[in-house]
Amino acid sequence: MRRGHVFPLKQGSILPNSAEVEMGSIGMKTLSPQEREARRERLRGRIVRSRFLVPNAVTVGNMFCGFLSIVYSSSGRFKEAALAVLFAILLDGLDGRVARRLNATSPFGVEFDSFSDLVSFGLAPGLLVYNWCFKMQADEVGVLVAFLYAVCAAGRLARFNVAPPTLRAFVGLPSPGAAAAMASMVYAIPEPVMSSFAVGLVAIITLVLGILMVASIPYASVKMLKFSHLHLPEVVALAAFIALLWYSARIGLLVVSFGYASSGVVYGLLGVNNGSETMPANLLTVLALLKRLSHRYSMVSEQHRDPPPHEITHGSILPHKDIVEFWRRPLPCNRI
Repeated sequence: MRRGHVFPLKQGSILPNSAEVEMGSIGMKTLSPQEREARRERLRGRIVRSRFLVPNAVTVGNMFCGFLSIVYSSSGRFKEAALAVLFAILLDGLDGRVARRLNATSPFGVEFDSFSDLVSFGLAPGLLVYNWCFKMQADEVGVLVAFLYAVCAAGRLARFNVAPPTLRAFVGLPSPGAAAAMASMVYAIPEPVMSSFAVGLVAIITLVLGILMVASIPYASVKMLKFSHLHLPEVVALAAFIALLWYSARIGLLVVSFGYASSGVVYGLLGVNNGSETMPANLLTVLALLKRLSHRYSMVSEQHRDPPPHEITHGSILPHKDIVEFWRRPLPCNRI
């Protein structure tokens, strides 16, 4: 067959070898069933491997926002730096959902997300507050405060990686929550701080947020929030938050971020169980102290008066064994 000769094709006809070679030169060679299956397997493998790129790409966007915040804060653009941290928080909440939806979770993704969070929620907020507040007024103190905040954020992320996975509650203030409080504070007042009193107040707030990240205080998990199961008080609170954001985004972000940062402490003092399986460690310490004081007080009182074991009148002091029985009872723990 001469080169360039067109071989006539009929419906149902089988190509001869020469025509198959000629058609194969332009990429139309017929494949056997085994070759087709092998090609499908290779294509399926590429798709499976490429799905891991989607959540990692979101994590890269999170890290880029943190890096951009550092660049902006170094050049004095504090409002843009605060917004970059807030966008990083949105991307951090998105990458985990995307990974679980695509079934693309991996140990590499967990470690990569931790390093990204350290940049976006540890280094970026610390440098943002340093350049915004401490650089002109208290340089040495500001370096120490910002570094301690970054160390607390790193410790919080390390503890989250080694802790058993749970969606009910967090132990300690999550690093995105602390970063949201820092960024909303700068976003509300983007002008550099020039007052000594304000510098001291910001230093205290930064250190308190760092301590809350490494403290053993349970915080409610935002992952448990489902809009399809909201009750009337939650709907009213959500509507009030949207209205506040519509009225003033700066005030709304400030109220919500600091409200969440203080919620763990408030719930712990009120004895409200916000999703954790055990009582907060600080409340257990207080109860143990009260138990010890009541034990000592009962022993001193028994030296002056020893009433019958089961004769308890109004104003009398319980015997020691009754006190032990009283403190052994499980404490009521309300749920939200």
